[in-house]
Amino acid sequence: MSRTSVRQGLTALRSIGLIDVRRGDGVYLVRAAQEVVSPMALAMLNAEADHSMVWEVREALEVHGARLAASRATPGDLQRMQAALEAMSEAVDGGEEGTAADAELHGAILDAAHNPMLCELYRGIREAVARTSEASLSMPGRPPESLRAHRAIVEAIADRDAPRAASEMTSHLRRCARSFTDPAQS
Repeated sequence: MSRTSVRQGLTALRSIGLIDVRRGDGVYLVRAAQEVVSPMALAMLNAEADHSMVWEVREALEVHGARLAASRATPGDLQRMQAALEAMSEAVDGGEEGTAADAELHGAILDAAHNPMLCELYRGIREAVARTSEASLSMPGRPPESLRAHRAIVEAIADRDAPRAASEMTSHLRRCARSFTDPAQS
């Protein structure tokens, strides 16, 4: 990224009152990050962003989260993921969709990335994520397929295979998005 691009970005952020640029001293946030991210996410959510936009944002956050989790997950993080998988398996075996366990697993993966900003961004779109997940998991045959995909993602993370974790998460999210946006192609 060029200095000109950085300067232009800083100028834009300063013009909307998000940062204060002090020559020779640095750049400072005028408001806390959560005061900026959450209102932006809520504004997008309230604008009724269509499902395809939500899936694209999820892919941007969750694929990178899975990649980071593969190199940063602690034993406790892996236990949390396994517990979510077991809960989803029980739900699916019982004929349920497993939406709560699905949400727990995706949250556990992002938390295992150990990047607070990534987690805050994800929390900011949590309502939209819940809507897309519920829509996808309500499609016939999706819960067992989602469970298989989740197992592959967690296995890649546990194996510390970042490229495979990212690839598995990409495939999973794209299949889910297709099942909702174009059921004939899923």
